[in-house]
Amino acid sequence: IENSVIGPYCTIGDNTRIKNSVMAMSIIGENSVASGATLYDSMVGNHALVEYAAKNLDIGDYSRIRE
Repeated sequence: IENSVIGPYCTIGDNTRIKNSVMAMSIIGENSVASGATLYDSMVGNHALVEYAAKNLDIGDYSRIRE
């Protein structure tokens, strides 16, 4: 986790990288990457990539979101 604000009520899986992001009330799966994201009430699957998203997301494993 680098340069990010996490919480309240977040669960972050093992080996997940979070950079320049803000998250609250979210679940982020294992081996995922969030960069420049603002996520609230979100669920991100395992091995997912979220870049520059600003919304509540529900995405599955191996998904890619870039905005």
